[in-house]
Amino acid sequence: MPYNNEWRFRIKAVENDYRNLVCILDWFGPIAHKDPTVLPEGLRFSEINEIKKRLNGAYFVKQFAEFETALRKYWELSRDTHPKMRDLLDGIASDRKVPNDHLDDAHRVRTYRNILVHESDEKPEEISLGKAREYLCRFVAFLPSQW
Repeated sequence: MPYNNEWRFRIKAVENDYRNLVCILDWFGPIAHKDPTVLPEGLRFSEINEIKKRLNGAYFVKQFAEFETALRKYWELSRDTHPKMRDLLDGIASDRKVPNDHLDDAHRVRTYRNILVHESDEKPEEISLGKAREYLCRFVAFLPSQW
């Protein structure tokens, strides 16, 4: 049986992985600038900052995927449906009496994730990984402690 706190840990772990990679790139950048021979074949020094910029979006999507997996596993225990994520959030929020502001925050994260994945021209409010983790973990906290 999954535990609620396991899923919150997994969501937080994605943020930790992101921060660790950024630290590694920040450490490696000056070294590579002084000695380009340490760069792997095919990587140019100028690409290191671009990699850092792309990491945020990639880890945002990964963080949301952990959240979605938790909700789908919970949902599938009692239902034989596979709703769209918007409907899944609404359905679980209704079942578990998640406050509307927490649901709205989870939808904001979902919307931002969709824009990242589908490369929309829409310009939503940017959400940091830390803020997304806060919103998603707060929502997951309303699931049973064990299911």
